[in-house]
Amino acid sequence: NYVFIVKKGKVKLYFLDNGKEFSFDLVDHNEIFGGFGEAQEFAQSFEDSQIILISFDELRRLKRNTLLWILERMNQRYKISKLRMKKLAFMSLEDRIIHTALWLAQKVGNLEDGKIILNLSHEDFASFCGATRECVSKVLSQMKNSGLVETGRKKIVLYITEKSRVWGLL
Repeated sequence: NYVFIVKKGKVKLYFLDNGKEFSFDLVDHNEIFGGFGEAQEFAQSFEDSQIILISFDELRRLKRNTLLWILERMNQRYKISKLRMKKLAFMSLEDRIIHTALWLAQKVGNLEDGKIILNLSHEDFASFCGATRECVSKVLSQMKNSGLVETGRKKIVLYITEKSRVWGLL
């Protein structure tokens, strides 16, 4: 078991179940991830990245304050991820799309002129929504017909409305 520190770039954390992927976090530079082997989670570079690997044996040799800092950061990441997954579990798919777009805007998107621009494929976006690409594409198409969304190849543009402001992420 290891702890990882992202020195450069971003890393996507996800679960796999029967070949289906659920992406639950994006780890940015200077952030820590890893675990204690409790759940089968995976990590994949989201963009060009450099990672520092620390074994548990090395962790044991760290100064107490450094070790506590690492554990606090890992615990904080766990709590935030768990809260996000809990929220998504009880939302409609349209609400999950809005919530996820706002969350991803803070992580990797551009927020400008009343719209969120995400340079992601529908498949990657769907994975962060906790849904299939087909279902997300269908709802995005309905939202597009209502003038709430524009889509293109590896691009999703969500217009910010009162409903999206309700999430309090702006």
